[in-house]
Amino acid sequence: MSVTSSAGKIQLRFESIRNLTSPDEKKSGTRTYFANVPSSELLKLDTVENLRNYIPELRPGKRNKVHQAIGETIRTNPDAFIVLNSGFTVSALDLSINEERKTVTLDGASLINGAQSQGELRRYIDECTDRDEVPNEFFVRVEFIVSEEPDFITQVAIARNTATKVSDLAQAGKQKKFDDLASSFSKIFPDAKLRKSDTDPVDTIDTERVIQLCMALMPEEMVGPDKFIASKIKAYKNKAQCRIEFEKAHDERDHEDVKLSNVQKEKYNFFVDMAPYAWEAYENYRKHPGWYGKRLRKDTKAVLRKPNKETIYADGLVFPMISALSLFVKKVGGRWQIVKPSVFRDEMLIDAAVEQFREGCGSDPIQMGRSPGAYQSLMLVPRMSLMMMNQSN
Repeated sequence: MSVTSSAGKIQLRFESIRNLTSPDEKKSGTRTYFANVPSSELLKLDTVENLRNYIPELRPGKRNKVHQAIGETIRTNPDAFIVLNSGFTVSALDLSINEERKTVTLDGASLINGAQSQGELRRYIDECTDRDEVPNEFFVRVEFIVSEEPDFITQVAIARNTATKVSDLAQAGKQKKFDDLASSFSKIFPDAKLRKSDTDPVDTIDTERVIQLCMALMPEEMVGPDKFIASKIKAYKNKAQCRIEFEKAHDERDHEDVKLSNVQKEKYNFFVDMAPYAWEAYENYRKHPGWYGKRLRKDTKAVLRKPNKETIYADGLVFPMISALSLFVKKVGGRWQIVKPSVFRDEMLIDAAVEQFREGCGSDPIQMGRSPGAYQSLMLVPRMSLMMMNQSN
């Protein structure tokens, strides 16, 4: 940086400032102020006392979705930045206010929280300079903490940069993205609740797992023949990516591109319609009596016996079976359903899964869940059932 604010005095403009020092802070010789400050003033501050600088400045590949979201707000919705952003924290050895000039003078000031937002702001201003454009000016909220004790400032910097991350699941739940899914689910399982937050009770149903299962059941017409098997393996391997696909369908249902909107609307309806049936099939195959007598050893991790002595079979075996059922998925009366032919028997699919597990996947459930051959082989069972049904009609 060309300006090293922590090495001397700097002056920042403000729109308003308030002294909110508490009695406890006064006892310890600390002062706290809150101010609304023009965004460009933040570039006068260095980050000497911060735990980290703007990450993409040194490692461009580390500019993540959080950085991108901050940058997008600065570019497209700057007036909302002060509400959407958690604000900036600045430490200083001393502070004086000139109300007449609307300036605050800081001695030994450093930004100790907000370096990533400051970096995105600088990126935006540099882009405007390169294009010979005038950048948007907007206000940000700054907390000034004044203390002459360097050790205390270090403690504050650590505390302000340590937080429990709010999960993507909880964020989506708060935005009500799972409400339709939960409503559909309750029609088949009225006593069950889908998990919408990290703090929901442990007996709630894993929403991301339900979405995974819906992805596994998605028919070829929705994913394309060239991606059909790959989409099933992705459903098994990547829970978070499945949730992202669901959220994308939710968010783009009303996209201005009519073609995209229609595709995503259909996909979203599929998730909502299939959620309870996907879970029902999953629970059925995890605990199906057809597994009994197959001599699947516990040491292969294909079998899990719970404390209540209930026997559960591994996802690596079950997901290829659920995926095979996608051949039975169709729209009936405007809603997606699993329609099994009368000649089909679950035991046929279980036998095929056991054979693949032992002969094709070395008795390794994880390998089976990731094996294209396992998915293709198990799909032969529903294909044969459909063929027999068609011949009898």
